[in-house]
Amino acid sequence: MRIVLSALFLFSCHILYCTAVPGWAVLVAGSKAWIRYRHQSNVCNMYQILRAQGFPKEKIITFMYDDIANNTLNPRPTEIINEPNGPNLYHNIDIDYKGTNVNKENLFKVLIGDTSSGGKVVKGGRTQNVFLYYTGLGDESGEFTMSHSTEGYIKNTEFIEILKQVSVKNPFYRMFIAFEASHSGMIFEEILPTKMKVIVMTAGATDEDTHGAFCEDPKFKTCLAGVFSYHFSQFLKKNDLSKSTIFDLYNYVRQASKVHHPQLYGQLEAGHMPLRAFMKYKTSVGFMGVGASESNEVDINEEESNEVDINEEESNEVDMNILIHWNSMARIP
Repeated sequence: MRIVLSALFLFSCHILYCTAVPGWAVLVAGSKAWIRYRHQSNVCNMYQILRAQGFPKEKIITFMYDDIANNTLNPRPTEIINEPNGPNLYHNIDIDYKGTNVNKENLFKVLIGDTSSGGKVVKGGRTQNVFLYYTGLGDESGEFTMSHSTEGYIKNTEFIEILKQVSVKNPFYRMFIAFEASHSGMIFEEILPTKMKVIVMTAGATDEDTHGAFCEDPKFKTCLAGVFSYHFSQFLKKNDLSKSTIFDLYNYVRQASKVHHPQLYGQLEAGHMPLRAFMKYKTSVGFMGVGASESNEVDINEEESNEVDINEEESNEVDMNILIHWNSMARIP
């Protein structure tokens, strides 16, 4: 009898999930500077994936400092890539919040639907889903960055409080959060209420650093992508989002990310939801990066990302040492 009831419950849940539609996507690169290239390239990549799935640009809200494409260190000026010899992902991307506007106040306003931010905000609806993607820096205290400025640190407790406010002031059907940062599990473990209509996939556990991918190109002198985000995006590009679920995505990324262990938090029943409920509109248009090929299968070079601590002075010192190292190598005849 229990088995029958459980089956009926899951079936009814799936029927309900099918009535919900993708509403909004919020894509956040939480850092700046060339040495953290991968965070902004991750966001550009996710933007193009959503657009390829028919997601209207009017409903994608992006946070990017925007100091990469035209950076003097960029060997491909005006372009951003996410893998070696990859397509230009900066093409036709709309950046809603850039420079100093990449801050926690604006992020909170966007999620709550507060138009005083001056830009696009999420306009919730009880039949609409929200996809929130963050890629940046985190530490073992549960803090993560917005443009890596001291005043931009977001504590896990205040972020969870904002999510609670969003569920009341700007209600949605379900929210799917993908979070790539060191110690990202610390942001949600034991403090994200399971009764909230939120499911979270983190890049790793509470005690794990994230890693960069494609870090050995001497022309770029930085990592082009994050390991978690790369595998996450590869699944989205290669699978039918109408048939694949959050659980399918999670199982793939967890097996592929050998250097850290993705976790799930929140309302885990939502893991049965098809990814199309968050990312796919009716009409798909194909991947929109300039120079995109059918197969971007590349061996991944996984390297530690120097994200052990997000203390501003210490991180800047580490980044500067890396740049000095590269500059000295560049002068060797």
